[in-house]
Amino acid sequence: DNATYGKILVNSQGMTLYLYTKDTPNTSACYDQCATNWPPLTVTGTPYGGAGIDTALLSTTQRTDGSKQVTYNGWPLYTYINDKQAGDTTGQNVGSVWFVVSPAGEKITAASDNTASAADTYGKGAADASAASGGVAVTEGKAVQISIANFAFSPADIKVHVGTTITWTNSDSAPHTVSATDGSFESGTLNQGGTFSYTFSKEGDYAYFCANHASMKAMVSVVP
Repeated sequence: DNATYGKILVNSQGMTLYLYTKDTPNTSACYDQCATNWPPLTVTGTPYGGAGIDTALLSTTQRTDGSKQVTYNGWPLYTYINDKQAGDTTGQNVGSVWFVVSPAGEKITAASDNTASAADTYGKGAADASAASGGVAVTEGKAVQISIANFAFSPADIKVHVGTTITWTNSDSAPHTVSATDGSFESGTLNQGGTFSYTFSKEGDYAYFCANHASMKAMVSVVP
């Protein structure tokens, strides 16, 4: 969960995703300098979501340059140039038109209760987000970053394509490991700043954990 807003959409690097209320359903109004400050979340293939994503709400829209921007519940998704690390939400409520997004596909306006306005829902409407755990990752590209911070993997549950390389980086002062339950990959001890990369060449669900801290558990789901 985000410390301030609860369960929100993030990209495969754990960076917060935003919606823009000046967009119309499945159509972006953010170009030129707007798109420089608010980079669109784009994909070359089909977008996939991690745990908590309602795949029925996940789609794409074509931008004027021909690229495919990921949409969720009809909202085109963006990151924010001033967010520097996973968990940052400095774009929230900028200009009263940019908002973080709930797993139900709604804008989140309040920090206290993670309540979104149903009136601002596009497409199929609200979905039950109770199953979402932590940040909900929409994965794009063939290189994905997972951070190890505050004794947790972030994002904890992620879905990627075959051939994707994931790199874990330990930001904690405590040593951690990235250890597959089935033994398919093992990082060994990662001290602060240490990294471990693994390329997933086969489909399947790969549960992993930290051998030093058994409560730290996560999952990588690999699809074609």
